[in-house]
Amino acid sequence: KHPAALNGMGQLALTRGKTDDAEKWFLKCGETAPAAWYGLARLYLAQEKFEDAEKWVQKIIDGKQTGGQDEYVQRMLAAAKAKHLDDDMKAQLAPLLGSPVAQDIQRAFRLLQKGQRDEAREIFEKALEEHPDDPNVLNGVGWFRVNTGEVPAAQQMFEKCLEIQPADIGAMNGLANCFKQQGRVDEAIELWKQMLEKYPSANSMGWILAETYMERNEFEKALPIWEKLAKEQPENEAVKAGLAKAREGAKK
Repeated sequence: KHPAALNGMGQLALTRGKTDDAEKWFLKCGETAPAAWYGLARLYLAQEKFEDAEKWVQKIIDGKQTGGQDEYVQRMLAAAKAKHLDDDMKAQLAPLLGSPVAQDIQRAFRLLQKGQRDEAREIFEKALEEHPDDPNVLNGVGWFRVNTGEVPAAQQMFEKCLEIQPADIGAMNGLANCFKQQGRVDEAIELWKQMLEKYPSANSMGWILAETYMERNEFEKALPIWEKLAKEQPENEAVKAGLAKAREGAKK
């Protein structure tokens, strides 16, 4: 599957408190999707598997041109090395372990899947009212609003999440998707480019950016991204198809 899709499955499972499923999905795309690195690092910290957590936090740092100086990343690294979670970190990670709010979000997503949008909205809005600064709630509400077509409102959730956790790749991707859905494609592209500059091994972000360029018939810009993906995933049929289309388009 597409790395972004695998990561999305992991993020959704994590939001629902299904930690075993989340770990499985994250590990399937963990080498190419920085959002999965964050997911694994936070999951293992929440489970107090400190050595495993440190491995993925270090991968975040190693993959960043900024040297991993984001405050939240440094706090995760310190907690992993100390093998101890302070009260604030515990509170932030609690939703990953099936806390009441995580269970509520899980129930809300189930209702949404059944088409019971109003009932789901009531749960999401209550969670937001009671936990206005919880990144997991903000992301959950953000993606709920994306699903219901309330894109500007979803954007507000992702922006607030990024104020709390500037290094949250999932929220950055959500914000970029909001920009694109609102026709602000140039802004979405710039955000995806920034993410790739920080996380050059983020193949899932490169894939999305390449596809966006293709939609705009900007084949010359998409071509080097597909070429990079093809070197890293030579057997991936979708990558081969994207590369072939970009090469053909660039000739015109």
